[in-house]
Amino acid sequence: MTRLATTFSASALTVCLFVGCGVRKESGLGRGSGSTATTETGAHPPIRTQYRRTDIQYNPNALQFFPPHVTAYDSIHERFFISDTFLNRIEVFDHTQQSQIASVTVPEPWGMDISADGSKLYVATTFGDVYLLDPGQMEVLQKFPSATIGPLGYIATQAFMLSDGQLALLGAMGGFYFDGSTDFAIWNPITNAITIVSDPVFGNIGQIAVTADRTKVILGGATSQKIKLYDPSTGNAIVTSFDGGNVEEILPTPDGKRILVVGLGGNVQAFDANTLAVLGYSGNIPGYSAVLSQDGSTLYTVDLYSNMFAWDSTTFAQKGWVSAFNVVDLQQAIVASSIDETGLIFGPIGHGVAFVDGSAIHEGEEQTQFNIGFLSPDFGSLIGATLLQAEILTPEPPPNITTGTVYIGNAQATNVSLSATAFSGEAPPATTGGPADFTVVLPDSSLRIMPENFSYGPTIIEVSPNAATAEGGSEGILFGYGLGQQTGDVQVTIGGQSATVTQLLTNASPTFPYPFPMEAVFFTVPPGSTGQTADVKITTADGSATASGSFQYVAADQPYPLAGASLMEGTYDSIRGVLYFTDRAQLDVFSPAGGQWLTPISIPNASASTRLYGVALSPDGNTLAISDAGNASIYVLNPSSPQSVKSFDVSEQQSGYEPGGLTVTNSGIVYYASFNTPGGNGFTAFHKLNTANGSITDFSQIEDVGQNGDDSFIRVLLSPDGSHVYLNENGDAWTLDTGDDSLTEALQVSIDEGLVEMAVSADGSTLLTSNFLTDSNLGAQTQVAYVDRDVWFPIAVYGEKLSSDGTSLFQPLTNGLDVLDGTTGLLRYRVALPIQIANVYDALAVDNADGLLFAITPTGVAKIDLTTLPSNSSKNSYRTVKNRVSAKRVGHEGRRTGRMQPDWSRRPMLRRVKPISVHGRN
Repeated sequence: MTRLATTFSASALTVCLFVGCGVRKESGLGRGSGSTATTETGAHPPIRTQYRRTDIQYNPNALQFFPPHVTAYDSIHERFFISDTFLNRIEVFDHTQQSQIASVTVPEPWGMDISADGSKLYVATTFGDVYLLDPGQMEVLQKFPSATIGPLGYIATQAFMLSDGQLALLGAMGGFYFDGSTDFAIWNPITNAITIVSDPVFGNIGQIAVTADRTKVILGGATSQKIKLYDPSTGNAIVTSFDGGNVEEILPTPDGKRILVVGLGGNVQAFDANTLAVLGYSGNIPGYSAVLSQDGSTLYTVDLYSNMFAWDSTTFAQKGWVSAFNVVDLQQAIVASSIDETGLIFGPIGHGVAFVDGSAIHEGEEQTQFNIGFLSPDFGSLIGATLLQAEILTPEPPPNITTGTVYIGNAQATNVSLSATAFSGEAPPATTGGPADFTVVLPDSSLRIMPENFSYGPTIIEVSPNAATAEGGSEGILFGYGLGQQTGDVQVTIGGQSATVTQLLTNASPTFPYPFPMEAVFFTVPPGSTGQTADVKITTADGSATASGSFQYVAADQPYPLAGASLMEGTYDSIRGVLYFTDRAQLDVFSPAGGQWLTPISIPNASASTRLYGVALSPDGNTLAISDAGNASIYVLNPSSPQSVKSFDVSEQQSGYEPGGLTVTNSGIVYYASFNTPGGNGFTAFHKLNTANGSITDFSQIEDVGQNGDDSFIRVLLSPDGSHVYLNENGDAWTLDTGDDSLTEALQVSIDEGLVEMAVSADGSTLLTSNFLTDSNLGAQTQVAYVDRDVWFPIAVYGEKLSSDGTSLFQPLTNGLDVLDGTTGLLRYRVALPIQIANVYDALAVDNADGLLFAITPTGVAKIDLTTLPSNSSKNSYRTVKNRVSAKRVGHEGRRTGRMQPDWSRRPMLRRVKPISVHGRN
């Protein structure tokens, strides 16, 4: 078979595919067959093989070792389900219309399984929790926290239903996904009884499935080329060797007689479902994902080049090939995962999902090898007749391509010229504006799709920011297609008022590769009214598009300058109704009610080297603690008598160390982190200061070299009841019991920028740490999630905070503020601000009593009032299992160290400004 390599190749053809090369001007192009002019009425081609954008971040670098069961087909309700892991939701698609009909919130969903009667859908998560969903109502019924699975807790990453009502659970993966899991478990969700099974001889487990009658568990080795058949009723197991390399897929036939095992690269072996006796083998089946038809007669495989093949599941003879397509993304081919009764195959693909019509099997080895580049131009008016061109990419020697059908949306392009090197034609007219797929179908049914590659008039994909303060003047961004070629081509209005366009990016995505022709318009937000909900409209020469009710106005921000101020952190005193801010050599005091700065609190013996840094207030409001990173000192005082300040020199405790983040208990115990940044590679330690006698205790467990130079940003927080201290050090979260000073490492994650951030809600229910939202015991509930577009342009600063009840997370940006949902972790609002938020240790303070935020600016502070934003929090939107066992930290060592470790490098994360200098601002 001759194939066109389209992935990770240095060839010129690959470069053309990803970046869109100009069309070669050649004569003698074959003319496409004449066709009657049609009108575009839909965005997708009039065939069953189609694409839908979901912004899913499927990473083949991690997931194709052992593709998890991230999809399921509900034959009763005729729906496909898919885990959108990095966006904390399960997407639901109708199989007839191939349209998305629902999105169900589940934090980091992973492996799933559905019952044959369509009454239950179990989903395991990367955190190890298990959720029970009602597939018909498309809602979560129960949550089983990993800490409550079995008497000691169990981290489950995949869940399969057995015939007796128990679940087969695959355990936590190792540090790298290809390590597999060390064990699996049989768990009864009614009685909470669990049997954990591990086998050092068999090795780690990469794949898991159940037999057709759901009485036995089938396991594939991750570190050994073996297959195991386990009987939960007896505890007996049969193990045999697999001759096809690493086990990638396990596919039981629906008749219950055979088990097909697909190896990495496509070797397939058939085993007897009762004895594991070898029934057949083929080493000539290319494929990196596979699915079995519902009647068990046809095996479909997909190779790295996006080709799909059909095989006789008994003889392994090739039946033919299936028309499939690729996209310009890291995951360019469908990961064949589920199939319905009509042969429609479903699975994830780059930034979306793919449907492939497996019912149409064509004779021959494979489809004609070709790829299509991006259209030029990629937009036009509804009247059609836009002259279009695109590169056609083929291997050498090129196939004989002279004709074919080209669709823009569901209508055929006219005046088509098609060859092995180029396409040209005219866009058909359209009834409505918006995006349309560009599809080429050859006479032999070979096809390629470039999703959303043409736009009739302008298309709005997202308005972000989607909120701003009422005075206007801040920067807004609109993402979409067909927005023009220069700033003069486009006009933007918000609520009917003109928004001055300042910049147009015709290639907005910094991500490579990327499947869509995304553009971005930057504009200046006009003034509005507090609480106003406004439409955003964009107009070009080809038409207009409106995002109805997509923009919110909040109260105008109120700046409060303070001459000569150099603020680092602020904290709110609910008893006195004031905010305290650490300045260079004094504690500045601000009254939100009065809207004015009050008399500052002086620090005795302040000098030129003084650099007040962190500030904390005890829960009873009687003790303020302040760290001085310049003079290596800690100060404590009673805010009711601020003239009496106690000073503690901590420089001798760790030579060269500077105290930073700190907290203080009602009894006057100060817990603090210290840092030292010689040469930019920091070193962190943790200490306890007894202010009654001046003694200092070091906690040797927390002494570490910083990895990202952000060790000076480490937070030290106290739970509202004073029972625990929370510390986030290099991405590892610790808790300290203030009763006995015992330390527990409760959450370990990979190191990445921003992971030193930490916040706790005023009611103590929610903790933010390392981009995870957790409960008070640091049991991970969900993770902060961004669609990739939302991290391309903003730059974050340090100072994340939680609302008093944990329903909202606030992330300060250099020119705005993100409001994220405290349950889903998803962005609800991005509020554009006409001010600059400073790059300091902790840029945001919360006045919970009044629902106000105060941001540190280069000249003082600014009040931000978001109380008029519509609330759509999903907090407590699902029911949880009651009266299981008392919650405890997960893992057999009493900590959550074994959580799933897929490759998080594809998770969109905000960029941050470089760390500040301790003795000043950058």
